[in-house]
Amino acid sequence: EYLRRGHTLGSHTYAHPDLAGIPLAEAKADIRKNHELMGKYLKDGVKHFRAPYISMDKDIIEFLINEMHYNVYSAANIGGQDWREWEDAEDTIFVDYEKVVK
Repeated sequence: EYLRRGHTLGSHTYAHPDLAGIPLAEAKADIRKNHELMGKYLKDGVKHFRAPYISMDKDIIEFLINEMHYNVYSAANIGGQDWREWEDAEDTIFVDYEKVVK
C-alpha cells in the first residue's frame, strides 16, 4: 500500500539493535537478515537505510555504503517522530555519510 502511494521504504535493521554497541559481525548479520526479508517483498530491493538510534560507527557506515550499497540516512527528529512530520525539518539532524567514510 505504501509503495502504491509513492512512498519509499528503507531498512532499519531486523531486531533494532544499537549497531555501535554490538560486535560488527552481529550488526552485519542483523542488517543482512532484514535486507533479505524485505527483498522478498520489494521488487526493486532495498536501497535506503537508517540505523536505530542513529547509532553507527565508521565500520558499519562503510559496510552499509560499500557492501550493501545503501543510501545511508541519519535524519532524525529529536522527538523521535520524524516519520510523522518529515516536512517539519527545523529540529532535524542530517549527516552526509559519504563524506564520513572518505
